[in-house]
Amino acid sequence: MDETQAVDDAETSESELDAGDGIEDLAWPIPLAATWPLAAVVVALLAWRFGVDPVLASVLPFGALLSLLTIIDLRELRVPNAILKPSYVIAVPLLLISATSDWSDISLVRALIGGAALGAVYFLILFIYPPGMGWGDVKLAPLIGAQLAFFGWVPFVRSLIVSHLVSGVVALVIVGAGLLSRGRLRWKTAFPFAPFMAIGAVVALLLEAGTG
Repeated sequence: MDETQAVDDAETSESELDAGDGIEDLAWPIPLAATWPLAAVVVALLAWRFGVDPVLASVLPFGALLSLLTIIDLRELRVPNAILKPSYVIAVPLLLISATSDWSDISLVRALIGGAALGAVYFLILFIYPPGMGWGDVKLAPLIGAQLAFFGWVPFVRSLIVSHLVSGVVALVIVGAGLLSRGRLRWKTAFPFAPFMAIGAVVALLLEAGTG
């Protein structure tokens, strides 16, 4: 799977876990068709906040992409290369079109730096704590970093903060549920992180739209 968030009992090694205390994957049986209403809402919100402007050339497809990857990751706990690879190719001309806008302080150079920077951040997380990050998330990070840094470093940082804040709250809920149901946390939980990356990115863009 491409994304895991692991929570371990400090007193219990993996070898001591029995079959009933193994990894519990929080994959949701959501139909892939759910992508359409989710994308419609995200795209509508972005279009409403940014208004009629060339920046929509990259912002709207970006919102649709995040919606699709959110549903896939929730269903399958993975971020497919088959979607990421063409997204990299398409992102470049779309950002070039967006750069024709009069939007305040947009920058293709900063987008390039932001993409590399966020990719490096998530790669570092993967390197330091492999169970806490998947390769799919690392590959998705440059796309998010480029789109946000295109508008500035404030939305870039804001996205990171929101993503990890929301995922942290969810992790605490999972820990609490495990403690309540078993008396102690004796299991590891795997849940998708791409949806949290998407939430952070969309929230950051919506907030940024009010400043342009």
